[in-house]
Amino acid sequence: MKLLKILLFTFISNLVFAQKDSIRLLPSAEIVAQRLNYFTVGQNHLTTDSFALALFQNQSLAAYLSSQTPLSIKAYGTGTVSVATRGVAASHTAMVWNGINLQNPLNGGADIALLNVGAIEQIDVKLGGCSALFGSGAIGGVVQLDNKKPQKDGLHGQLGYGLGSVGWGNEQLRLDYKNAKIGASLNIGHQAATNDFRFKNTAEIGQPLQKAAHAAYDFLNVSGNFYAQISPNDFFKIHFWRSQNYREITPTMTASNNNALYRDTANRMTAEWAHFFKKSYLKLRGAYLFDKNFYASDVIKNSQNGIRSYIGEAEWNYNFSKNNVLRIGANNTTDVSDNNNYKQNPQRNRMALFVNQAFSSDFITVSGNIRQEWVNNGATPTTFSVGFEKPFSVKKTPDLPLKKEWILRGAVSRNFNIPTFNDLYWANLGNPNLVNERGWSKELGLKYKRKTARSEWGFYTTVFDIDITNRIAWLPQSDGQWRPNNIAQVQSMGVEAGINYQRKVENWHFITHLNYQYADAKDGNGGVQLYVPKHNASASARLFYKTFYASWQQSASSKRYGTTDKIIATEPFTLADAALGFTPSVWRTKGGDFNLKMDIRLRIDNVLNADYQVITFYPNPRRQFRLEVLALF
Repeated sequence: MKLLKILLFTFISNLVFAQKDSIRLLPSAEIVAQRLNYFTVGQNHLTTDSFALALFQNQSLAAYLSSQTPLSIKAYGTGTVSVATRGVAASHTAMVWNGINLQNPLNGGADIALLNVGAIEQIDVKLGGCSALFGSGAIGGVVQLDNKKPQKDGLHGQLGYGLGSVGWGNEQLRLDYKNAKIGASLNIGHQAATNDFRFKNTAEIGQPLQKAAHAAYDFLNVSGNFYAQISPNDFFKIHFWRSQNYREITPTMTASNNNALYRDTANRMTAEWAHFFKKSYLKLRGAYLFDKNFYASDVIKNSQNGIRSYIGEAEWNYNFSKNNVLRIGANNTTDVSDNNNYKQNPQRNRMALFVNQAFSSDFITVSGNIRQEWVNNGATPTTFSVGFEKPFSVKKTPDLPLKKEWILRGAVSRNFNIPTFNDLYWANLGNPNLVNERGWSKELGLKYKRKTARSEWGFYTTVFDIDITNRIAWLPQSDGQWRPNNIAQVQSMGVEAGINYQRKVENWHFITHLNYQYADAKDGNGGVQLYVPKHNASASARLFYKTFYASWQQSASSKRYGTTDKIIATEPFTLADAALGFTPSVWRTKGGDFNLKMDIRLRIDNVLNADYQVITFYPNPRRQFRLEVLALF
């Protein structure tokens, strides 16, 4: 009843406040990232860099996010890799693929080492609470991965091969096809390495250089997308993604090799249908996710963990005017576990109703969202978010030929996170009495942009505050075992800042970005959050001249504490990667119907040959070289 009243009030307010349009909110035939872009007004938004996507297409999402954003990467050597932001845990950062949340219900995370950048056309990072849009887990931010319909008519694609240090090899094939009615794409990426890299063992006397033992990996990603215009007002699309991976788990510097290995398989498929009316559209989406992993070592012979998720979602979007959109929807998700580490194989059903509204004018842009979820028929906290963006412009004058634009923005959100299956059901360790995490996220920021015919630059700055009560943490108990419990509170306060600049002069083009994040995260007892750096930064510079280009990426992290009392910690580190390449045109037909180009590049990872640890005593590789050749047609 409460939700119905809110919905009725929203509808009436639209009729009262609808006015002359300034931007068109009704999307085109292909709806991409609408929920993230329209309804997260006031939050810090980091957009896709198309050149970086091309440069990182043979690498994991972990490598891209580490060098292009201020997000914090937590890597357990050759094991799992997760991402977190604003001082909160990895389970508080949602990973959304074509509208589907990929956070694993077993552990609440998404292993970004297994996600291949080459299978994605757009990566957007939204910092701040988004539970009202995406449900449980989206407390610190959202990383959204989207596929797009091919842009060019006909058949196009690329074929690539790479080789490098520590036995690294890569093969890639991508095919795109588009005509007036349909579009399709297929991407196959494979990379493997013996990965016997050298590292400095800081746990031994004299810190000798050693070779990593038992560190090989083999990753295969196959993805495809299909788009069809069924009728003038009906559109249909399918996305699928299969990831099949093998990893040998490198022992820590203080442990002996127990021959641990990890195999995992992920199957993801989603289908979506949209029907457009005169001022609205209806969208239905269904998804199936299946993740299964197998772990074995000299100690643990057979550990298998699997989860299946069945997702159905419906939404209706109505435009009261071109700058005033209302969205109403419902979601149902069923998670079914298949795990030999549980005493039983439980399943969980989640239902949600949500309402979103975005309104824009020359004076201000605002959005509001509300969501109510039920988990196994029990209601979770009602979540909501409100945000605004207020532009300030200086008009052109003879003395001031440039247009300057400032934007003051802010957002407040209430968020939540439900316990994972591992938290609740792990045999002899899980805690079935855990309650939901609850929290508030607040931020206020300023953005500036200046553009001329040849150059463009801008900056942003944000202050934020996140409070989480009933935080779930695995802590050692009196019997020496680690078990999950709700701790009193976690608070993270900090600031973000970024600068971007680009300039074009004849055949030269220069682009640079800088992102920085400071997050001071503490629990209710004054202890720090584990392996969350206070300072995290990334910078990049790209120079293009005709068919040649050069790139430099650098990231830096302050120390990370391995215990809440700060006794164990990693050392601060900085990493730099470089690339040199050129893209000659090899063959072009007279009519221009076919154009064969090459992209030949030399990449150097960890140029400064840094010895570093993201997690204490987990080794990481020193300088490595890679040569990549791609044929584009």
